Amino acid sequence: MSIALVFGGLLLGFMAAVPVGPVGLLIVQRTLRQNRIAGYAAGLGAAAADLTYSFLALLGLRLVQNLLDREQIWFGLAGGALLVVYGFRTFRERPRLGEARVEFTGLLGAFLSTFFLTVANPLNLALFAGLFTSSGLMGLATGRGSAVVLAVCVGLGAFTWWMILTSVVSYFRVRFSERLLAVANRVSGVLICLAGLYLVAAAVGWLPAWHFKPQMAWMSV
Repeated sequence: MSIALVFGGLLLGFMAAVPVGPVGLLIVQRTLRQNRIAGYAAGLGAAAADLTYSFLALLGLRLVQNLLDREQIWFGLAGGALLVVYGFRTFRERPRLGEARVEFTGLLGAFLSTFFLTVANPLNLALFAGLFTSSGLMGLATGRGSAVVLAVCVGLGAFTWWMILTSVVSYFRVRFSERLLAVANRVSGVLICLAGLYLVAAAVGWLPAWHFKPQMAWMSV
């Protein structure tokens, strides 16, 4: 395990969670209608789903590792293009708090509602697969243990964002508005698009690539 593995996983999870979609709206709604603890519980559910999808993405990428080694350029282009599209959609999305539905009650209900809402979107699996492939974090997961650590760090990074968002919403409860969520979407959308464009440019050799050679010795300890 390395510091780069931990920091990279935390950063990836944090960045993936920042765009405010249905899950983010539900977490904000929990915080406004109930309290900050309920918002934390909802954020934990979303982070647990991200952790699950991260590990599934790593398992799937391991199955096609030989193909990844041969076609790194094309996978880099695909991963970068995916980020550009995702960033553009995030930039254009306008959150509406009234669209979020709170159907489960209690802390367990808050956890389960966001967990199942996140898991119900299979595009998250493709998103994490693209992020792992294009960033090169796969190359740091050289064993089963480090792969689990990477997935856990992604979940912790996502939960860090949800804690920040919940705390901000709780603190500015009276003055909180959809406009702030829209600003967060625009900023994160631009950053995600820039990251995607960089990955595309690096894949074709226009910019130096920042990555590690994908090599996952899953059968080692």
